[in-house]
Amino acid sequence: MSQTLKIQGNQSMRTGGFAEAVTYYSRAIELTPDNHVLYSNRALACLKAKRYQDALTDADKCISINPSFVKAYSTKGLALTWLHRYEEAKAAYAKGAAFHTHSHAHTHLAGHSP
Repeated sequence: MSQTLKIQGNQSMRTGGFAEAVTYYSRAIELTPDNHVLYSNRALACLKAKRYQDALTDADKCISINPSFVKAYSTKGLALTWLHRYEEAKAAYAKGAAFHTHSHAHTHLAGHSP
């Protein structure tokens, strides 16, 4: 059921139904509140709907569930930028970049290419 709601949210995003996508993701989160991807998706939908504080809240929740999920730092940075909190946005981007760099370095050290 949660996966179905996520898919419906994704479809709404593709057609520009950002408020509708927020609703679908919210319902999916009620069923699986520990799924960081759902918070990330809802944060992006909130950004698109110009609900910047809600986007920031969801990005922070996503990060609290999975601190190495790089996409959440980017979303957080965007939300903070729209909220005119530029220094915090810069810090969010930097933290995400650090995880991204570490992730790629770890992959190369393990002998895998990205």
